[in-house]
Amino acid sequence: MRLNLLKLLEQIFFMQLKEKYVTDNEGNKIAVLLEIEEYQKLLNALEELESALLN
Repeated sequence: MRLNLLKLLEQIFFMQLKEKYVTDNEGNKIAVLLEIEEYQKLLNALEELESALLN
């Protein structure tokens, strides 16, 4: 189980996300945009991690 958790954490940590930032008039980052495919991959990885932690 611990090896699974480490693999899942590694997968999330090393994801190559092409995020874009939304900024306010002062240049402060206020939001992040991800392509839907990247967002879905991130959600799936987090769901797998949650499942592994609950088992």
